[in-house]
Amino acid sequence: FDMDALPVQEEDRGQPYLSQNPGCMHACGHDAHTAMGLAMASLLYEFRDCWSGTVKLFFQPAEEGVRGGRAMAENGFLDDVTYLFGCHIFGREGRKEPQADVIPGACGSLATTKLDVVFHGQSAHAGSCPEKGRNVMLAAAAAIQNLYSIPRHSQGSSRINVGWLEAGSGRNIIADRAKMELEVRGATSEINEYMEHYAIQILQAAARMHGCTCSISRVGSAFSLESTDWLSEEVQKACREIGLVPTTFLHEHSDGSEDCSYLMEKVKEHGGEAAFLIMLNDTAGPGHSPGFDIREEVMVSGVKALMAAGLRVLQ
Repeated sequence: FDMDALPVQEEDRGQPYLSQNPGCMHACGHDAHTAMGLAMASLLYEFRDCWSGTVKLFFQPAEEGVRGGRAMAENGFLDDVTYLFGCHIFGREGRKEPQADVIPGACGSLATTKLDVVFHGQSAHAGSCPEKGRNVMLAAAAAIQNLYSIPRHSQGSSRINVGWLEAGSGRNIIADRAKMELEVRGATSEINEYMEHYAIQILQAAARMHGCTCSISRVGSAFSLESTDWLSEEVQKACREIGLVPTTFLHEHSDGSEDCSYLMEKVKEHGGEAAFLIMLNDTAGPGHSPGFDIREEVMVSGVKALMAAGLRVLQ
């Protein structure tokens, strides 16, 4: 269960659960994921005589920015895990089966890399001696325009976004420092690497073009997520037994990125099974937007699906 929020100012529609932290909101459903995890903990204890084995509940930080999954996968807690379930709330819009409540296993989420870039230049008086400056504002602008012009890849979808830029200190000063945050994504790890390599070339060339330098840091990454067929089938059977409506197909492609892939691959490395469940929901706005909200019944469906699937493999 991922649990982090996003730097977004929540839209005030009079809802009693409006964020109490200005500029910070759960714009991707992670508060609901956390609530589902806590509900599962309570139910697993209540029905402890109905199953045997060991259950671990992972509440993952830093899914936004894809930094938490890898750190958790490397700490040894997954070394003895046989079955792993992940989950995420998704909007119904554009889905192939709008009546479905649960997709048993997600596959093909986009691999991604997150980059932080700092441009270094030389400040100068913008009126009396602009030629003595090395303007990072120009370098950053050239980089942004060309980043969005990276040629697409013939083998699958790709994405790029510059989400944050800060530069300069005053209107009459040549800017000597700029910081940029961006991300690339690809349908496969190979396409993502293509996007990352191309982006780095553009960033370095844009800096050189204007006599500046740049430093680039890789601050997060995730590879494509793949659920295993057997566990996805078990989830599907469990959902049907309790009256939920799972999709007729096991797997659904996602255009997002998800660092639960690190947890899943860690379990699969030693012969375990992993499934990432998608809980379909009517959302009031798209994810990562100020108007994002969910229909709260999805939390009940999510807990039912996870409990039914979990008990199926624990009995």
